[in-house]
Amino acid sequence: MGKQHKIYLSIGSNLGARIKYLKKAGQQLQKAVGPILQSSQVYETAAWGKTDQQAFLNQVLAMETVLKPQE
Repeated sequence: MGKQHKIYLSIGSNLGARIKYLKKAGQQLQKAVGPILQSSQVYETAAWGKTDQQAFLNQVLAMETVLKPQE
């Protein structure tokens, strides 16, 4: 088994069941990357650039993984 690395990922959703999609993303990331050590609160932010869309829900996950950045 390789060395464990702590990583931080920012995830977000602005379509459909946004909170459900954030939870599903966390579950899928745990399967593919490694355990979630901590998660931030969920924040709602307005879309920018293309502003005629729903606001985003955003969250940061602290995770542990043996994967290298390229993986």
